[in-house]
Formats: sequence, structure tokens, C-alpha cells
Amino acid sequence: MIPLIESAHINLAQKKRILFVCSGNACRSQIAEGWTRALFGAQIQALSAGVEAHGLDPHAVSVMAERGIDISRQRSKTFDTFANVSVDLIVTLSDRAANHLRSLRVSQPAIHIPCLSPAKRMRIGETSLSHYREMRDELRDIVRRLIFGKTSSPVPIFSNTTLLGVSVLARTPDPRSGLRRSPALQTDAPGRR
Repeated sequence: MIPLIESAHINLAQKKRILFVCSGNACRSQIAEGWTRALFGAQIQALSAGVEAHGLDPHAVSVMAERGIDISRQRSKTFDTFANVSVDLIVTLSDRAANHLRSLRVSQPAIHIPCLSPAKRMRIGETSLSHYREMRDELRDIVRRLIFGKTSSPVPIFSNTTLLGVSVLARTPDPRSGLRRSPALQTDAPGRR
């Protein structure tokens, strides 16, 4: 089972390889790959994939370009593309991706940080990129937390654990609210992409 993780502190003594996985490798995982390369490219090799390959979302390219990060040369890939590639950590960004990895019984360290697709937040005919910008900034914070355990927002309640040699900070449920995830992050509905 892939545990819910809010943050991980990764030992950067050696270059690490992180694979971000979402439903279609069009937006969320592509943005996370872009942020990781931009912020930590010397220490981390970032990869991304999806349960399916839907092609690179042009809105994701646009909002990353607003931050000076060019992801236009990244391509959409399926998780199967990396079947024989060793990674230090797999980060699933959609419930569909987490369920897919569970069904494959992946043996590599994996964490799940659910993020609702910005495309699903948009209404029909809406042209604003605000949902994409929000996701871009959320993913920047997620990448920072993965590497350093730091974020620009308040840190929720954590407990220390170790996941196959990677020191992680796992979110413990807040007994007052029953929440098991950050209120800033929304999960995909079960059975949806």
C-alpha cells in the first residue's frame, strides 16, 4: 500500500532519481518534473509519467513559462516506459496513479500526494489559467517539501518514519477534523482520472 506522505527529506549526498506519476502525464507530473529540474537539477534527476499518456497540456507549458521554466520539450509517457528504470522515489499525484501502482505491486519506495487536476477545476468555456497557476504553485511547494521538508505554508502535524532508506515525514490524521490530507490539496474522486 502506498502511504499518504506530506513531506520527505531526501539525502542529497548522491544524485537521486524521482518519478512523478499522475493520470495522463499531461499537467501535474509534468509541472512537478519541471519544478524539480529547475530547483534541484544538480542533485535530482526528475522524471514523469502517467497511467496513460495524454500529451503535454499547453496550459501547463504556459504557466510554467510565466515562472521562467520551459517544459515544452518534455513529452508525455506512460508508467510502463519506466518499468526497467530504477528510481529512489515514486510520487503519485492522483488517486488513479496511486491505485495503478498498488495494482502493480511496485517494490520501489512510493508516496501519494493527491492533487486535483487543474483541467477538472475549469468550467466549460473558461479560459482563465488561475487553476493551473494554483496547481503550479502547490506543486512547487510539494517539491520543496519532498526535498527539504520546508514549505511557504504552515506545516501540518507530522510523525517521523523511514521508507526504504528515505527519511519521510508522514502526515498523521488530525483527530479534530479527521483529515488525512492537506486542506490545500484536493483528491480525485474514486474511480475518476
